[in-house]
Amino acid sequence: MLAEDRAATGQQVLARILAQNRAPEMQLFQTLWWEIFAGAARDLPGFRCAAERMVDELLDWLEAQMTADDPDPSGGARYLLVMIGSAMTRSAVGHACTARAGLMVGLLASGLGPS
Repeated sequence: MLAEDRAATGQQVLARILAQNRAPEMQLFQTLWWEIFAGAARDLPGFRCAAERMVDELLDWLEAQMTADDPDPSGGARYLLVMIGSAMTRSAVGHACTARAGLMVGLLASGLGPS
């Protein structure tokens, strides 16, 4: 799904993931993702378990995407998951500009932004 070469920076990891999430072929998956999360939020049978497994698998995948020199790939993966989830939520409700601005501030504050 992403470039075959390992990202050199956390910013590059995030940019690749966000670009992939905006791809037209990912939109049906994104809709399903939101349906599962909404079902979990409403405590529908089976949805919470499915959402937890999706997040667990995504965290494992994100950890594998972290840069080779990342001192805390597990923490970095969790940080990116929160950043991505927040950006996706804002974008889904018409605030893509808010999401981009928030991501940039978060990246700059974390030291992962452009120098």
